[in-house]
Amino acid sequence: MLSRLTINSTQTCNLGCKYCYALGGEYGGSAMRISPQVAVSKLREAAREHGYIKLVQFIGGEPLLNLAAMEAVADVSKELFERGVLSAKPALSAVTNLTVMSNEHIDLFKKHAFSLVVSLDGGAEIHDLLRPTKKGGGSHAEIMGNLALLKKHGISFDIECTYTYRHVEAGISVVDLLKYLNGTGAETIDVVPVSTAPGDELGFNEHGDWRTVVGMQLDALNFAIDEFEAGRIMPYGLLSEIIGQIRAPGTDYYCPAGVSNLAVASDGDLYQCNMFTNNEAYRTSIDANANVLTKADIAECRACWARPWCRSCVGNMEIRSPGDPHPYPQHCETLRGAITIVAQRLPNMLDSMFGQSEIGANTVNLS
Repeated sequence: MLSRLTINSTQTCNLGCKYCYALGGEYGGSAMRISPQVAVSKLREAAREHGYIKLVQFIGGEPLLNLAAMEAVADVSKELFERGVLSAKPALSAVTNLTVMSNEHIDLFKKHAFSLVVSLDGGAEIHDLLRPTKKGGGSHAEIMGNLALLKKHGISFDIECTYTYRHVEAGISVVDLLKYLNGTGAETIDVVPVSTAPGDELGFNEHGDWRTVVGMQLDALNFAIDEFEAGRIMPYGLLSEIIGQIRAPGTDYYCPAGVSNLAVASDGDLYQCNMFTNNEAYRTSIDANANVLTKADIAECRACWARPWCRSCVGNMEIRSPGDPHPYPQHCETLRGAITIVAQRLPNMLDSMFGQSEIGANTVNLS
C-alpha cells in the first residue's frame, strides 16, 4: 500500500528560484523529461506490487512542462482502478509554479479532479525577487492570472510559501503572508521556512535568528485561532497539521519516505523521496521496503515528549546536513510550541475529538 507515488515529470524548470533545493530543477544531473511510456510503466509496476495508491503526485522541476506524461498517467490510473488492479482510484495532484497553463491543462485538471499545490512567496516585490524566470523577469503576475483561472473552473489548490531571510529583511511576517495569500482562494496556506544548507544567505541559521521565525509561526497560529474563534476561516496549514497530528499520532518514521512513499525520477530510477533524486544513499525498489531513518535512531528524538506527533521531514534534514540527517531545532521548537498552543487554546475541541489525552500533561506554559 502506497500513501504517495511521486513522478518527476520534468527535471528542468522555467524559473530560477534563489533557494531551489533541486538545483534549478535538475537535481544535480541533466535536464530531462520522463517519457509517457516510462511514467506509465512505473505506475503499472507500483499498482501490481501495492494494490493501492492513495495519491499520485507530479513534481519537478516544473511538472506542467510535460503535459503528455501527466495525461498518460492520469488515464492509466483510472484504467487500473476500473480493471481492479488498484482497489481505489488514486487522487491526482501536481506541485507547480503555475506559470505554464494552457486550456489542455485545465481540461486535464477538470477531467481527473486534480488538486494543485502552487508556489507563491507573497506579493509581487518579494515573490519576483525570490522566484524570477530564468531570464530574470517576474513570475508573480502570470501566477495570479492562472490562479484566477483555477478558481473560475473550480479546480482546487493550496498555496505553499517559502519563508526566507529576505522576508525578514523586508519586514514581512508570517501573519502578513497569511492575510495576503488568503485572498487567492486557496484551500490551505502553508508558510514553510526555507530549507538551506548551513551558511546560505536566505536561511536563518547563519544569522542566528531562527527563534524569531519560530515566534512568527506561532504568532500566525494564534492569529488563525483568533480568526476561527471569531467565526472566520484562516486556512493556515500549521493549525490543520497540528490538529491532524494530535488526532492520529505517528510512528517512529520521520515521514513515509521509503516505507509508503515512492519517487520516480525522470530517468525512471526510484528513490525514497523526490528530494533525494540522484542521491545514491536513498535509491530504492518498487516494493518500497527501504532501510529508513526513524526517530528511535536519534537520541534527541527519543527524549522528546512531542515524538508521537512529529512529522519532521528527513529530506530537509539531509539538505541541511548531508549524510548525517538530524532534527533542526527550528522545526522542533515550532512543533512543540504549536502543540502547546492548540492544547491550551482549543482544549474543548480536543477533548471532544479525542477525550482526555496525555498532551496536556506534557505541554509547557507559554504565557
